[in-house]
Parts: sequence; structure tokens; C-alpha cells
Amino acid sequence: MRIAYHLCIRARRLGYDIEPAEVYSPERFGMSPAMKYAVALQAEAKALVAATFRQICSQPISPGFTAIYQRDQRRWLNAHPERQRNQDEFDIAT
Repeated sequence: MRIAYHLCIRARRLGYDIEPAEVYSPERFGMSPAMKYAVALQAEAKALVAATFRQICSQPISPGFTAIYQRDQRRWLNAHPERQRNQDEFDIAT
């Protein structure tokens, strides 16, 4: 999701008329709107405009993005109390 928003922001800088939800839509998974996540990454995207995606992924995730994701995660887990995390599931916020 993070890289998808970086792609969106880079495309917009090049003049493409594209919205975050057109690149990745967390709403379809019951998460916060794409624009919330995109706004949380604006400063990072500006600072890392020339970085490779590998370099971006090696940086800590912004606290704003993490907060939105963790809130979505808690909301989902609370709505599905029977759900147990599998050992092989990856948590993007850690």
C-alpha cells in the first residue's frame, strides 16, 4: 500500500490526473479511505521523491500512516473476534 501511494504521488507530479483510490483502494477491505493514507505519506513522498522503492521500504513508516493502519487493524480485529492471526501473517506496521 505504501509503494502504491508513492507511485500515485509520483504520477501526479508528472501531471497525471490520478487519485489514490485509483491506485489502491483500502476501502474495499473495510479500511480508512485511500486519501487518508496518501495524506499521511505526503511528507515522506516529497522527501524521498528520488529514492528507489527498496530505499523507501528500508525507511521507518511514518507515524501518521502507522496510526491509521493500526486503527484500521484494531477495528477489523474487534469486528472479527473469532479471527486469530496466523504465524505467517506479516504486520506492515512493525
